[in-house]
Amino acid sequence: MRWLIWAALLLLGVPLAFLAWDELKPLLIISGADRALQKRIAASDTSLVYVLSKDKWTEFSIPKGAPSLRVVTNATLPDSIRVEPTLSWPYVLQYEFLDGSGKMVLQRDYAYRASVRQFQDKAGGPKFSPSFYLEPRLIPADGHIVVLNLVNLPEVVSIRVKILSSDPSVRDVVYRAYVEETLPDFRLAHRWLRLSDEQKVKLAKGNVYSQDMLAENEIRNLLRGQEQPLGPTGFRYDSRTLYVMRTYEGQKVSNPVLPPGVYVDENTHGVIPLPEGVGKVRLSFASLGQVKAPEIGSTLQIRWYGRLVTERSQTSVTWRGEGTTFSGNWKGGLLEVVAPGGVAVRAFQDLGNQQELEITPEAMYLRTFSALPGSPVDYTVDHVGNDPTPFRMDIRHVLIPGQVAEENPVWVTYQLLNQNGAVVREGSILATPPLSAYERLMPDTLGLRVSDPSTYYFSLPADVTAVRLVSDSPALLTGYTRPWDLVRESRVPEDAFMADDAMERQISWFPLRPRNFQSLVMANRSMLLATQYRPPLDNPDMLAGRYQWQDFHPQGAWLGRTLFTPMGDFGPLREDALPGTYQPLAAGKEIQATLLAPRGVGVVQPNLAYFRKSSEPFEVKLFLDGRLHHQARVAGGDGEIMLPALPIGSYRVRVVTSAAAEFYLNYTAPRKGSLLKRLGNRFERGQLGFNYLHGTSCEETLGMRLFTPQDQPGRSVLRVWVEAPRNRIVGPLTSWSFINRRFDVRPETLAGSRVAAHRRNATDQGQPFFMPLAPDLPPGKYTVHVELERGPGGYLLLSRIVPGLANERKIFVEQELRHVEIQE
Repeated sequence: MRWLIWAALLLLGVPLAFLAWDELKPLLIISGADRALQKRIAASDTSLVYVLSKDKWTEFSIPKGAPSLRVVTNATLPDSIRVEPTLSWPYVLQYEFLDGSGKMVLQRDYAYRASVRQFQDKAGGPKFSPSFYLEPRLIPADGHIVVLNLVNLPEVVSIRVKILSSDPSVRDVVYRAYVEETLPDFRLAHRWLRLSDEQKVKLAKGNVYSQDMLAENEIRNLLRGQEQPLGPTGFRYDSRTLYVMRTYEGQKVSNPVLPPGVYVDENTHGVIPLPEGVGKVRLSFASLGQVKAPEIGSTLQIRWYGRLVTERSQTSVTWRGEGTTFSGNWKGGLLEVVAPGGVAVRAFQDLGNQQELEITPEAMYLRTFSALPGSPVDYTVDHVGNDPTPFRMDIRHVLIPGQVAEENPVWVTYQLLNQNGAVVREGSILATPPLSAYERLMPDTLGLRVSDPSTYYFSLPADVTAVRLVSDSPALLTGYTRPWDLVRESRVPEDAFMADDAMERQISWFPLRPRNFQSLVMANRSMLLATQYRPPLDNPDMLAGRYQWQDFHPQGAWLGRTLFTPMGDFGPLREDALPGTYQPLAAGKEIQATLLAPRGVGVVQPNLAYFRKSSEPFEVKLFLDGRLHHQARVAGGDGEIMLPALPIGSYRVRVVTSAAAEFYLNYTAPRKGSLLKRLGNRFERGQLGFNYLHGTSCEETLGMRLFTPQDQPGRSVLRVWVEAPRNRIVGPLTSWSFINRRFDVRPETLAGSRVAAHRRNATDQGQPFFMPLAPDLPPGKYTVHVELERGPGGYLLLSRIVPGLANERKIFVEQELRHVEIQE
């Protein structure tokens, strides 16, 4: 019998031993730990938290009449993970509200980003988090609180929750729920008497008086807002004890603040706008701290982009560590800084007298939204009357490290909806934009990269009231719109320089806020991009001089004037420009000049242009290679002498004259002081109309240049519009033409500029401005109207520039040579 008693005690002792081990295990862990952990435990409150999973629901009942429910969740991370202040790990919880019969009344998804705050004492001791488990292999992230409003859901008696999705690094998620306790007034006084002194002090902490001096109504108010924890229903659930420190001393651990300046790293270029006519600029470089700096002795590239395609330069700077500087002379435009590591760049304009003005640009940000399958981004479209409304969308790809943009295209499905929500039109767009060198995610916690935007346009008819966008893979979407008849305002040349009065510049497109903005934000699908100005994309055909140029002249009766304009900075010489390119000749001095001609032509008939102050007749003799080639007696203040035909080639040229004059010879390569002969359209009042034939092969540019009389130096305001049908192709289009513009043109006032015209009517050098016309305009014949709204006007040149070479047939008639000399 005795052995039965010992067996029973043994069998009973085994579970008791396991229970004792569970109770003693935290103490054993503490006993082997340092004193700091014991102090943290003593200064902490404990909470019983319940572990959620992806596979099953965790359900808990809600007391009848509860107005709200407060849920606190913490993600659990493994101790092997790297914890930094800027790192975060997303997770999504799904909630279902149930009635008494177990039927779902409402479903909601809530997205979170888990992060871990860390602190460190002033002595530089070990880092610690205010929340912790006694299990050393688990790290609790900071808690996130959601208050669920139950006032409009009286039928809800329970709620269940599970993990819908999470970052791979998130091991699990724990939760605890609280409901506001409602007690009658007669029970509140009894509850106060049952509280400990420590609890009373904690409740009265925010009051003016201490707990011993509180009035009866103040005690009731303190006790009314108390919450009671809720536990899950059933017996199958996992729980854990979470420690949260009540008080602690130390400073929050955070990454070093970025130094001031433009951010640059091996993946991101920095862009600095320069004001017009800037002059000398000093660049100051500093390391970023948390981003690896370039190696000492490595090279930084600085690229300058001026207003015109011919204004480009590049220079190198050697990185010598902290305090590296570089000074250069640039005109207005953009500076692009490229570095093999992390640096911050600041720019200072030299004002003279040892004074500087910082011109470092402020950071710019853009809010974007992600569209996922089954979870779209919706935009509302407003119309003015029955006019169509332009709509623009930008698609950016989000890539993890190692992904190649071209190998991971993005499919975006668009739906055009009417006021009833019915689909009027739908389609899909394949976007494969390259990685961006100018934009980055803020904050970039996972090392993600974004692509350049792929931009598409729509001309939405009046029956379309909404646009719905869905993506099959991670992508960032941004929607824009603008009124159909909004005139595009531009100041010339000020708006070409991003640093000058940026707030006064009219934006072309206005960003839209999605109509499901709140749900996108709650689902953690709103992301911020750090963006900046972009350097211009130079067309290689334009840089090489491979483009078609066509001048236009007005309809009907019009007046014109021949203008000789300084060429200034010139690019590759176009063959078609040879007849109008005049090289300067110094009277009485022999120079070397080369006559050029289009391919296939061996003989040209050049002109000798002259300019003088007197109009009296005078003698002109032209010598080639020491021999008299032509002589003439001419009169007038300016004019041209047609010379006998000459074979192309190099000559020693000398002009002898009986009076002071300036001479220029055409069919020559441009050089410093060369002039370009143009036929300007007189434009001093009213309107000019130009017939224009538009194609569809590529973007065409209408280039305009206004020459203002020097005796009337004032700004001119020109309204330019293209007669085009309102109903364009609905889309999607890859370009959009602004066909209704207003240009506020400032006269060109460069020092030393000289423009000559017949009859000595001098003008300025001419101010260029441009109007791109893209293939979104249907091909056909258009009329371009130019109206002088106010100002002096002057002479207007209108031309079309089309990159690339087209098949064309040219007929050349060579002149007969008068003098042929054969040498043996």
